[in-house]
Amino acid sequence: MFALLPATLMAGAVKLNASVSRNTLSVDDNFTFTVEVKGSSASLPDVDFPDLTDFYILSGPNQSTSIQFINGAMSSSKSFSYILKPRKTGSFTIGKASVKVDGKNIFSKPITIKVVKGAPPASGKKSPKKMNDASIAGASLFLKTEVSRRSAYIGQQITVAYKLYFKVNVRTYEVETMPPNAGFWTEDFDMPQQPVIENEIVNGINYNVATLRKVALFPTQVGKLKLEPMALNVEAIIRSRRSPRSLFDSFFDNGSRSVRKHVASKAVTINVLPLPEKGKPAGFKGAVGRYKLNVQLDKNKAKVNDAVSLKIKISGTGNLKLIQPPTINLPPDIEQYDPKINTHVSKKSGVIGGSKNIEYVLIPRMPGDYKINPIRLSYFDPRDKSYHTLSSKGLTLHVTGKADRPVISGESGINHKEVALLGRDIRFIKENARLDQTGPDGPLHWWHGVVAVLGLVLFAAFWMYDGHRIRLMGNVALARNRSAGRVANRLLADARKKLNTTDDAAFYKSVQMALSRFVQDKKNLDLTDFNELTAREILSRHKVPSEQIDTYFELLRQADLKQFSGATSVPSEKKAFLEKAGTCITTLGKYL
Repeated sequence: MFALLPATLMAGAVKLNASVSRNTLSVDDNFTFTVEVKGSSASLPDVDFPDLTDFYILSGPNQSTSIQFINGAMSSSKSFSYILKPRKTGSFTIGKASVKVDGKNIFSKPITIKVVKGAPPASGKKSPKKMNDASIAGASLFLKTEVSRRSAYIGQQITVAYKLYFKVNVRTYEVETMPPNAGFWTEDFDMPQQPVIENEIVNGINYNVATLRKVALFPTQVGKLKLEPMALNVEAIIRSRRSPRSLFDSFFDNGSRSVRKHVASKAVTINVLPLPEKGKPAGFKGAVGRYKLNVQLDKNKAKVNDAVSLKIKISGTGNLKLIQPPTINLPPDIEQYDPKINTHVSKKSGVIGGSKNIEYVLIPRMPGDYKINPIRLSYFDPRDKSYHTLSSKGLTLHVTGKADRPVISGESGINHKEVALLGRDIRFIKENARLDQTGPDGPLHWWHGVVAVLGLVLFAAFWMYDGHRIRLMGNVALARNRSAGRVANRLLADARKKLNTTDDAAFYKSVQMALSRFVQDKKNLDLTDFNELTAREILSRHKVPSEQIDTYFELLRQADLKQFSGATSVPSEKKAFLEKAGTCITTLGKYL
């Protein structure tokens, strides 16, 4: 696969980012400076690092490489990290890192580091719970309302994204308040069921970012309009600052717990400007955006009292739902009926657009040649801040036949009710049509029935599978229960790879995780809720024999002890321990 990869890099496919673990610290603290280069090729360019003479280099550069294949597309990244310590107090700037791709230099953004004297002032003694809650406040977790523009014309699109920035382990979130967006026409963009986690550097610090909602707003009134904040209740997993009481705390407590936090974005004020009066066309009806106009008749020749369709298509970018049909001027001998309107909205690349199809049914009542004047559409384009008018070509309709007598509306061959039916699916039925036989008549073949039954079976199978998939996605407990065996087997397989290595701690850690994760996933237990007392009660409730429960916890204790004791084990001893763990998991699976 690597032999087939392209040998060259495109400058546009390479990204370079630089970040620090903290940007305010004391002269006695250290921090991590990371430079990451990403691309779509396995061969990434070398990095030219900035001058770091203002800091002591305690470690680095430490390098790590990652290659991923997602939906057939490859992405790779290479990161370099330094552990730095400031030489003195003050404000210092880490310059731009750079890479060269196809003769073009790509630079990262500079980062400012503020170094103060001594440790940051303490805010007084707090209980461990409050200290842990504070650890996910402020710069570690916040919600931001990001707008594409703060000043716009009435009817101009404003893209708003609500983003959650976090450096802690966020488990779930619940929307407490959704902004009403009064004074705006709202179009929601489609968002994935699970938010996509991206990385973004804010003030030199690398954050995980999840876009929770993205909308397009079109102002409908002039003035200063306020976007109300969005509020969330976030559940995060944080590590406890207390020291472990024993060796087994790493398993039964693991130094972490769940914390709920209320976060809200800030309100944003949008200044909505009126459309300029200068240059406003006489037929302007408030359309804002950039559009194209197409007008045509379905036929240029018709008989008296025949139905003719006049089709108008408006396409482009903007809020097509608010565009009013253009005015059409017809000769008095052509009857015009209410239009059939169909709007298709496109939301590609974060821009609202699409097409609006307007169809008029026209009935000529007298013979002759009729000219339909050009149809005009005026709109305001915020890009060049000016008005534009589109005009179609003039159309000619040739009508043959003759009227038997002067036509009075409602007495013609087609009345208003019948014309209304013409706007539906079945219309323009031709009388005196001739039907020709295209093939011999005959009974249905046997395979027609087989195909019909097979289609029903496949539909039923798909319906059952889709329902099962939806239940799994909506039921976390069921999904964890179904995947418990696969997760445990994967961890045991990882331990089996370490049988003949000297890394005994990694071996016993994999076995320990397989044992604990199996019960946690089977019973949907959080890591913070899993302890020996709770687990024993659950296993006893499922009628697991007491000797089997004792074996399970004895294996956990041995794995935990050997993981941290530093004692070495021969491969045969580790193999026997691995087999006991696998047998124990298999036995528990019969009861859980």
